[in-house]
Amino acid sequence: MAEMSEDAGKVPQQQSLIIGGMTHIAPPRKFWTRGKLFVLFLFLAALGVGGYYGYDVWKGEKKEAVEIPTFKVKKDTLEISVTEEGSLQSLKSHPIKADFRGNAKIEWIIPEETQVKKGDVVLRFDTQDVQKQIEDLEVALKEAEDALVRAREDDVIATRDDQASLLKVEKEIRDAEEELVRFLNSDVPRKRSEFRMRIRKARQQLREVEAEVTDMPYLIERQLKTLSDLEKARILLEQRKADLKNAEEDYRIYLEYELPRQLASKREAVEDLKRKYERMKSNVKSKAAQRRASIRRAEKKLESIKRDLKRLRERLGKMALKAPADGVVYYGSGDSRRFYYGGEDIKESLKPGNTIWTGQVLMHIPDTTKMKVSVQVLESDISKIKVGLPAIITVPALDNAKYTGKVTSKARSARNIRYWDPTSTKVVPCEILIDKYDERLTPGSTVKVKILVKTIRDVLIVPLECVFEKDGHPIVYLKTGPGETCEARRVKLGDHNNDYVVVEKGLKEGDEIFQYPPSTADGAPVTGEVYAPTPPPVPSLQPSVEPSRRPRGRRNGENRGRKRPLGEPEDNARSD
Repeated sequence: MAEMSEDAGKVPQQQSLIIGGMTHIAPPRKFWTRGKLFVLFLFLAALGVGGYYGYDVWKGEKKEAVEIPTFKVKKDTLEISVTEEGSLQSLKSHPIKADFRGNAKIEWIIPEETQVKKGDVVLRFDTQDVQKQIEDLEVALKEAEDALVRAREDDVIATRDDQASLLKVEKEIRDAEEELVRFLNSDVPRKRSEFRMRIRKARQQLREVEAEVTDMPYLIERQLKTLSDLEKARILLEQRKADLKNAEEDYRIYLEYELPRQLASKREAVEDLKRKYERMKSNVKSKAAQRRASIRRAEKKLESIKRDLKRLRERLGKMALKAPADGVVYYGSGDSRRFYYGGEDIKESLKPGNTIWTGQVLMHIPDTTKMKVSVQVLESDISKIKVGLPAIITVPALDNAKYTGKVTSKARSARNIRYWDPTSTKVVPCEILIDKYDERLTPGSTVKVKILVKTIRDVLIVPLECVFEKDGHPIVYLKTGPGETCEARRVKLGDHNNDYVVVEKGLKEGDEIFQYPPSTADGAPVTGEVYAPTPPPVPSLQPSVEPSRRPRGRRNGENRGRKRPLGEPEDNARSD
C-alpha cells in the first residue's frame, strides 16, 4: 500500500519512442483540442437557437388558445369631465410700479419672496441724472420769466398808440350809421304812406264807378238813364281800373327797385367807412398779433419749463418704491399672459445696475386670501365648459391635496398656445375660483384641474375599447354562444368620457361583448337597426381589425392598459 500511495503521488513520466535508432520524447496527450472546442460551441449555439424558437412557437400556440376577455353590459353612472393642468394665481394682487414714465437705473432692489410690511421700501432708483436735470431747468426758468416780462411791456405801449389812431374813423362810421337810421325811420315811412294813400283813393273811385254800372240797367228800364250813359259809365270804369293798377305798380316799383337802391347806397356809404376802418385796424392788429405771438411763445416756454421741473421734482420723490400692503413680494406682474403682455419677462431685468422701462408692473404682492386657477382648455373641449361648472383642483406640491371651485370666466375666443406659432394648438383661457382658503396655496404652483361637465345616471355604459367602426357605423361584437361565437351588433352611442361611452340603443343590460375583435369577426353577421344620423366616432373608436392581427397573449381580465372600473372616479384611474 505504501508503494501504491507513493506511485500515485508521482508525476507521470513522458513516454519515449525509438525511431531510426534515435530516441524521441513524446509530448503529453491533450483531449480538448481547438477543433473539438469549436464544434462543441456550434452545437450548443444551434441547440439554444432551436430551443428559443421552439419555445416561442409553443408560447404563441398557448397564447392563441387563451380565451378573449369580455365585458358584461350593465347600467351605471357616467361622469363627463375636462382635465387640464393650470397654475395658481391670487384673485387680486397689489401691483408695484413707478408712477412716472421713462427709463430708470435700479440702485437697489429687495430680494424676491421677501415678507414686507406696508410702506417698506422695496426698490430704489438712481437719482443723479434727475438732480442734474432739475438744476438745468431752474436756470432756464429764470431766463424765461425775464423774457416774458419784456414782451408784455412792449405790447402795452404799442397798443395804447394804435387805439388813438382809430378813434377818428370810428366817429365817421357813427355819423354814416345815423344817416342810415334817419332814412329808414323817416324817409321810407313817409314815401310808403303817400303810395298807400294814392292806392286807397283809386280803389274808392273804382268802387263808385262799379256801383254806378251795376245800377245802370235798372235806371235804363225806368227810363232814367240811356244806353249812352251806360257806355260812358263803362269807359269810366276802365279808366278807374287803370288808375288803380298804375298806383299799385308804382308802389311795387318803389318797394322792389327804388327803395332797395337808395337803401343800398346808404349802407354802402357806411360799409366804405367800415372797410376803411378795418384796413387801418388790420395794420394795427398785424403788429399787435406779432407781439401777442411773442408773448404766447414766451408763456408756453415758461409753462413747459415749469411743467418739466414739476415732473422731475415729483419723480425725484418717487424714486423709492414702497410696498402698498403687507405680504410677500414677487417680481413681475404675476399675469399668466406674459407671452402677450411681458408680465414675467421683466424678472430678468430686475437687478441693481440695470436700466429698465418703468411704465410696467415691476413687482406685485398677491392677496392669497382668495386664489384662482388659470387653465388653457383645448378648443375642441371648450364647448363643454360653462361658467358656474364645479371643479376639483389637485395640488401635487401639497401631497395631492384637493380643493373645490367653480368656473368663473371663459375667454370669448381661442388663441395659439404659443402666440408666435400660428400652427400651434388652439386653446381658450379659463379661470376657476377656489372655494376654500388655505395659507399653503402659493401663486405660481402647478395644479391639476378637473372640470365636472355632466353626470349621467342609470345608463348603459361600455368601455371605449369595445366599440369599433364598420361600414361607417359604430358596432360591438356581441357574444352569442360558446367560445368566440358572436355577431356584429350596430349600436347608437351617446355621451362619453375618456374611458366609457353611453349606448342608447342596440344593447341591453346583461349582454356580453368582446373587448377586441374575435377570430370569427370577419364572418360574424351584422345585426341591429341602422341609426340615423350616425353619431361621430368617439376619440378611441377604431376600425374593426382582422382576426389574424388581433392582440395576443392577453389572459381573461387583462387589458391593453388599466381601464377605470365602473363606479371608480375618473381621476383615480388616471392617477395610476
